[in-house]
Amino acid sequence: MVMVRQVLGPFNPEENIQPYGSATMKWYFIGIRDNHEVANWILSYDVDKRKWNVANVPLGLPTGKRMKALTEKLTKEGRDPVKSIDPDMFFRGSTKLPLVGDRLIDVLRSCLSPADLAKATTYSLQRRGR
Repeated sequence: MVMVRQVLGPFNPEENIQPYGSATMKWYFIGIRDNHEVANWILSYDVDKRKWNVANVPLGLPTGKRMKALTEKLTKEGRDPVKSIDPDMFFRGSTKLPLVGDRLIDVLRSCLSPADLAKATTYSLQRRGR
């Protein structure tokens, strides 16, 4: 059983749909685990295999094309792209209950919009006959 106290996202959704190659979709999340640690996750969907996967990314590492570009831009401007996050800021005045699920994938999938899930299903059905 997995419990996540708070989830923010998805941020920067990416679609990498190649006509004759791989096809993946990715969503980025920031959250607070049950032990009050801040976490950074990537939820990905392999369109051809119809398989969901989640990766835990250490905080401070740029992920995805957009985030890497943003990190490079901030570094060139002399600004620090890595900012510390105070876990308490998510609890003050929050009435949200923790998210609970059998797996972290289930918890993060529940945060996706119906449009995101429909788009993933549509891509899978379109590529089914390949």
